[in-house]
Amino acid sequence: MALFQETKKSSLTNLMVKSVWPRDRLEFMNVDVEGLAGGLLRIWDPVIFERTECCCSRNFLLLLGKLFNSFDCVLVNIHAPNDIIRKRKFWESLLNLKTYFPKPWCTGGDFNEIRNIGESVGVSLRDRGMKDFNNFINRCEVVDLLLLGRKYTWCNAFDGHKWSRIDRFLLSPEWLEKFKFNQWGLARASSDHCPIVLMEDTRDWGPKPFKFLNAWMLHLNFASFVEHTWSHSQFSGPAGFTLQKKLFALKLALKKWSKEVYGDVSSKLQVIENDLHQLNLKAEIRPLVEEDLKQQREKKNERQNRNSLNSITVGDTIFEEPAQVKKEVWSFFSNHFSEAWKHRTVLVGDFKSVRFSDHFHLLEAEFSKEEVWAAIADCNGNKAPWEQSSWAGWL
Repeated sequence: MALFQETKKSSLTNLMVKSVWPRDRLEFMNVDVEGLAGGLLRIWDPVIFERTECCCSRNFLLLLGKLFNSFDCVLVNIHAPNDIIRKRKFWESLLNLKTYFPKPWCTGGDFNEIRNIGESVGVSLRDRGMKDFNNFINRCEVVDLLLLGRKYTWCNAFDGHKWSRIDRFLLSPEWLEKFKFNQWGLARASSDHCPIVLMEDTRDWGPKPFKFLNAWMLHLNFASFVEHTWSHSQFSGPAGFTLQKKLFALKLALKKWSKEVYGDVSSKLQVIENDLHQLNLKAEIRPLVEEDLKQQREKKNERQNRNSLNSITVGDTIFEEPAQVKKEVWSFFSNHFSEAWKHRTVLVGDFKSVRFSDHFHLLEAEFSKEEVWAAIADCNGNKAPWEQSSWAGWL
């Protein structure tokens, strides 16, 4: 389940929501933006959470339902007002809602308020706001979990001298009896807020699956390298065992080849992200000195440069002008996702059942080895609907 605040979208399509959700199954609800600010979004897996009722306003999105088919609960996505008077009325409205939705609450999001002076640095404090927020937490009978991983959740993106913990999860005690939750603050990326993760599962699922990169196939030596590695990997045993061993050997060889040819791009990017995260943690303790600020700018520029598209190569021609790059990118994807025919064939008339055909037995016949290889040879890896489709491209 995921909670988003400040979507700044007047409407959200399924395609937009799927772009930030890693699972195939999803349901979502959103609150549209008003003006140029606001907007809430909650996404969940319908197998894990079954919604029965909902309620929303500009500042909250409440769902009542059943978690794991056994735990009745209330989930609230929060983006509290910044004005202290409106915020006080907002707390009261949530307390009134709790009488109508008495099941255990899990409330998370941007509360736009801290609980004590230790939760902020360089930010003007309002005792009245802190008192109202603590009063709301006590009357709502929810628990404020300890934040692990970092001290603050928001940073002024302009100078990095203002920090505060205004994002959090608040849980009814029943949640903590059912689950052993920890609350983690992750590294900030493009937002001035850091993501918050409420996590129970600490099991190690092992290494990530091998990822085949389509860009490898554009290298002139790739095909010959694969052919050489495959032919020189010799194993004895059953066909299935041999195939598994040869694929494993090829995977290791491709990883090594990619690092030698392209460099360890993922590791380099991870190092930059970690360095920025350490600078953010340092800034939470004390103001950054000029040397730290210089390093922060360099790391941000390096990350931006790695993510930027400066030129594109089409055949033997390199395009660097933005207008030309945009034109070639548009042309590629326009052709990539276009269909070969202008008009689809439409069948009309009455059709007899294929079961009465003399050739019906051919439909249920097993595929021959020649047919399988013909199908693989006809595959276009870039358009195949499964993750590691590019394997079919060079097989």
